[in-house]
Amino acid sequence: MRIAFFVSSFPALSETFIINQINDLIRRGYEIDIFSTHFEKSGMIHDGVRDYNIIDKTVYLNSLPKGRFKKISHLILWILNHCSLSTLKLIFRFLINTKKSGISVYQLISFNNKKKYDVVHAHFGQNGDFVSRLIENGLFKEAFFVTTFHGYDLEITPENPCDYNNLFRICNRFTVNSNYSKTKLIKLGCSAEKICLLPVGLDIHKFQLRESRNYQSDSIIILFVGRLIEVKGPDLLIQICDELKKRNTFEFKIIIVGESSMKNQLMQSVIALGLQCEVCFLGGLSQEQILEEMERADIFILPGITKNGRAETQGLVIQEAQAMQLPVIVSDAGGMKEGMIDGETGFVIPEGNIALFIDALEKLAKDPELRNKMGAEGRRFVQTNYSIQHLNDQLLQIYS
Repeated sequence: MRIAFFVSSFPALSETFIINQINDLIRRGYEIDIFSTHFEKSGMIHDGVRDYNIIDKTVYLNSLPKGRFKKISHLILWILNHCSLSTLKLIFRFLINTKKSGISVYQLISFNNKKKYDVVHAHFGQNGDFVSRLIENGLFKEAFFVTTFHGYDLEITPENPCDYNNLFRICNRFTVNSNYSKTKLIKLGCSAEKICLLPVGLDIHKFQLRESRNYQSDSIIILFVGRLIEVKGPDLLIQICDELKKRNTFEFKIIIVGESSMKNQLMQSVIALGLQCEVCFLGGLSQEQILEEMERADIFILPGITKNGRAETQGLVIQEAQAMQLPVIVSDAGGMKEGMIDGETGFVIPEGNIALFIDALEKLAKDPELRNKMGAEGRRFVQTNYSIQHLNDQLLQIYS
C-alpha cells in the first residue's frame, strides 16, 4: 500500500503523534511519502525522526525555485519528462483554476504524477482542505482520502478562516481524537457517518521507567508539559502554585516544559508572586529530554481551560505521563478526561477550581503508595488503549 501524508510544519516538535503514526506504518512495510508546507526550524529533532530517515521521504511544498523565470523553466522540464495527454489536461485544469483554488500549477512538480497512492491522509483540517482542492483539479482521484482533525483546526477564527464544506463533501473518512472533537466537527457540518474516533498514540516501548521510582524524597516534583497557551492553563498553574505555597503542607517544585509568547508573562507572574524557588521553566525540550523529566517527576498536571470555545481535545502528553507511571491531574475541560480514568490513574478536577487541584496534589503528595498504585494502573490503561501499534491496526481498518 502506498500512502501520502500531508502535514504542516514538519517535523514539528509538538507533533510527535504524526511521527509515531508514520514510523509504525513504515515498520509494517508500507510505502510512505510526506508532503509538508515547510521545514520545522526549531533546531531540535526527536530521535523518532531519525529512526526511519523520514525527512528523506518528505517533499517541502515551499521549496520551489525562486523567481518566475526559474519556475517556468522548471515546469517546462517537468512537462517534457512527463509528457502525456493526461499530464497536459492536468496542467490546463490547474492553470484555469489557479485563482479559484489558490493552488499554483508549479506545485504539480511536487506531486510526481507517476506515483499512484492508495491512501492520501491529511493531518489538520487546513491540509485536508488543500488536498480536497488538489483532488478537484484532477490529482489523487483514485486514492482513499482521510483527514484527521486535532484541535485548533476545529475552530473557525480570523486566524483559521477555513470553509470546510468542500472537504466534508470530498473526503472519504475523518478521524478525531476524542468524543469532544467529534461533537465539534459535527457542529461544523461534517456527517457523523464519516467520522471515526481514533486517538493519537505513542510508542509504548519508548515510554517506560529505567528503574523504580524513589519515593523517599521530601520534595514533590510536579510536572507540566505543553505549549504555553491559555487553553492548557499554565497561568492557572502559577495560581495553584501560589496557593499551594501558602498552605505550606509539603515541599514541592513545579517544572514547566514548553515554549510560546506567553512564557514571559508567566515568568513575570512567578517573580511578582515570589515563586522563583518553586517554579522552574525549562523551555521546549525534545521527547528524549521530556522522558528524563518524567523519570524525575512525582505527579503530572495539566489544568486546561476553555477559552473562546476552545479546549484541549486529547493531550497526548497525558497518556505519555501515564505510560511513565505518573499519576495525572487534569481538568474536565475538553477531551482530556477521556484519556485517563478518574480515581484510578489520576484525578479529574472541575475546570478552574484551584482549591480542588490543591486537594488532589496534597492527597498524592502525602501518599506514595497511592502514587505508585495510580502510576501502575495508568501504564496498563495506556498499553491497552493508546499504543501506536493498537491504534494503527484501527487506522488500517479505516484505510481498507
